[in-house]
Amino acid sequence: IPSCKRAIMIKYLLIFILPLALYASKILSYNIYDRTDRVDVMITFDTPYDGVIKQRVGDSSISIKLQNASIESSKIKQLTSKYIKSITITPMQDYTEIVAEVPPSVTLQASKTSDAYGLRLRFATTSLPTANTQETKEVQAPSLNSLPTKKDDDISASYYIVVTILILGIITLFYIKKRVSTNTQNRKEPPSWLFKGDKESPNNEQIIENFNLDSK
Repeated sequence: IPSCKRAIMIKYLLIFILPLALYASKILSYNIYDRTDRVDVMITFDTPYDGVIKQRVGDSSISIKLQNASIESSKIKQLTSKYIKSITITPMQDYTEIVAEVPPSVTLQASKTSDAYGLRLRFATTSLPTANTQETKEVQAPSLNSLPTKKDDDISASYYIVVTILILGIITLFYIKKRVSTNTQNRKEPPSWLFKGDKESPNNEQIIENFNLDSK
């Protein structure tokens, strides 16, 4: 009898665990950002999403399958963008399907956030591949989780301010040094040899003359 109870408990545990394993992440919300050069669809999950993303491209649509992801009900959104006409999110048995009606020139790029709680689907048009455009994209395209940086104008303004302060500081130091040197020289200036006594030796007169010549 105890073994039967244990088997029943294991079955109940499996019943509760299996749905969690199949639907590890639940879609909480989705937002659509229509921009001039692209459309971004941001999807958020209740847990970090680590499932497999599959893509199928048709003549006028792009289908995305999110394995191990679920949503409560189907969602349909009509758009007036030149990149997406409509987007549909449908819950399936063990995955969630997202279908976007797009022109043939539109491609999809998917990327997750660093904590895996968010998924970005970017729809944009493809351009002719050239060496210059590829290098520009590699240099200028920021990653999804890059830290905010200052603009070039702010950096230039800060640089000029620092340089100006350094120049003013150097000028002030030179001025103070010159004033201190002048005051010290005036205090140490010996009286003229015309007022010296007759007892001064030629050696002392020679030293005074050399000192005056050097100070000029």
